[in-house]
Amino acid sequence: MTFGQKMRKLREARGLTRRDVEDLSGVSQRQQAYLENDTKDPRRATLEALSKALGPEIVQAAFPKLSILAGSRKSPTARESSFPGWAMPAEADALAHAAAGG
Repeated sequence: MTFGQKMRKLREARGLTRRDVEDLSGVSQRQQAYLENDTKDPRRATLEALSKALGPEIVQAAFPKLSILAGSRKSPTARESSFPGWAMPAEADALAHAAAGG
């Protein structure tokens, strides 16, 4: 399952429209469409904003191999390590913690 598919599934499971997510996170409906259709990759700031509406699971959806929410220290793949604006594993726990409201 792609990131976009996971994002759409999280949004729909919460009964939210793209408009609702925009209101809660500040991420435009157009940007959400790009992400859900896997046209663009999310930046760190976008993931942080989306976590306000979709929960910290959105971060894990973006980087499942990092197992961020499980606290794993696995090394990122080449794609993950070159992802624009992404924090490396040492900083990932802080991002997940912040996304969880902690």
